[in-house]
Amino acid sequence: MNRQIKHLSSFKAKRLALEHWLAERDGLHTLSLARSRLHARLGEMIRGHGRSPLLDVGSGLAPFSRLCAAMHLQVTRLDAQDRGAAVDLIGDVQHMHAIADGTFATVLCAQVIEHVPDPSAAVSEMARVLQTGGILILSAPHLSLLHEVPDDYWRFTRYGLAQLLRNAGLEVVSIAPTAGVFGFLGHLASLSWLLTVGCLPGWRRVAWKINTAILVRTLGLLDRKFGATEMLPCDHVAVARKRGD
Repeated sequence: MNRQIKHLSSFKAKRLALEHWLAERDGLHTLSLARSRLHARLGEMIRGHGRSPLLDVGSGLAPFSRLCAAMHLQVTRLDAQDRGAAVDLIGDVQHMHAIADGTFATVLCAQVIEHVPDPSAAVSEMARVLQTGGILILSAPHLSLLHEVPDDYWRFTRYGLAQLLRNAGLEVVSIAPTAGVFGFLGHLASLSWLLTVGCLPGWRRVAWKINTAILVRTLGLLDRKFGATEMLPCDHVAVARKRGD
């Protein structure tokens, strides 16, 4: 067991280093096919529904900062960890006591609720801080490897997400899958490639370019045709509206 924990800790450290390297190049979405498809769908929803002020919950390395800046959105970033300039508030999405009711027109929450013990409480809190008529843009995994151990608790079907949103008093606008079985397998392949060959001295940039060309773009063609996205989605992106009283 100790060996397994040590291995997972080493994997997590390497992955964090890789993600920081990609973030510096505005390339977090190029990590894998699954990440690329998810990023594209979330970007589409932000462009279609994003209004100021916007709360980015679990903002992490802020992969949508450039898009929000281009849209002139006023963004507040909340995360459970202090990540420097990328975070404005440190807090728990399940208990956002520092934020008053009805503060935000838009809440963005990407790949966060699988990491909290009580996702119902988290979605209810996001609904609370939304203005009447405000929009929640939420994504969560359906197929995913174990990650962010030990804080990895849940996977979600579209029906589970819809129920969470309705229970919080939100009206479901849309729920769409992103990537399919090739996206899932490709994510594992991309991580394996980038965390082995990509960790060799002088090879990170070369490995990244090969990954983008083969495991993101080329594999994406197979996934679009044979990925069974509806039955075997990697992730779902949901949009929900806060109804008036």
